[in-house]
Amino acid sequence: MELCSDFIKQNLMGPNVLKTAEKLTGGAELKKGMKILDLGCGKGLTSIYLAEKFGTTVFATDLFVSPTENYERFRQVNRDDLIFPIRADADSLPYADGFFDAAVSINSYHYFGAEAGFLEQKLLPAVKSGGLIMIAVPVLKKEFGSGVPEKLLPYWHDDINIYTASWWQDLWQSSGAVEIIKSSSLENPENSAAPCNETDGGNGENITAAEINAYFETAVITAIKK
Repeated sequence: MELCSDFIKQNLMGPNVLKTAEKLTGGAELKKGMKILDLGCGKGLTSIYLAEKFGTTVFATDLFVSPTENYERFRQVNRDDLIFPIRADADSLPYADGFFDAAVSINSYHYFGAEAGFLEQKLLPAVKSGGLIMIAVPVLKKEFGSGVPEKLLPYWHDDINIYTASWWQDLWQSSGAVEIIKSSSLENPENSAAPCNETDGGNGENITAAEINAYFETAVITAIKK
């Protein structure tokens, strides 16, 4: 599947999730026949990537995007045999305990996974012991020293859930339920799910890619369920 294809351009919901998916899953032991939860999959591009790249069976799970529309997308690329579209809330996943070999969430985990207890109480039960949990989330390169910079205020709100990469690592480690085995970052703003892009934020000023890149990056984190 070409990254520049019209199909992909039509179904992107922000940054290029396929490049992020490639970085996140590089070196991961994902094999044909494994069952993968793609949580917060949006229009399913990451699900298509996982099915095509690894031959895995993917449960494309999203609360807001119609599963029927996603099914039609999967049919268009002849992957409806490997990808099953599901509408579900991350707080009440409809899956059996230990059902998945791995769980993946790209540019969406920060919307639902920032509360203490979510990982071990809501997500991990559906993943088998020894299974992988892999996320890509927008993060701050460093904490703001004296409040949110003025340039970012038009885009910022209290429940934005954007922290540093170390904040996410500490949250997961404090659960005692996983072992983090990989953590790195993507600095290209094309791959960043930062809360702003090169547009007018409503105050008559544009923010540039360089300015976005000065504050944000995307953290990719992989852990194993204990």
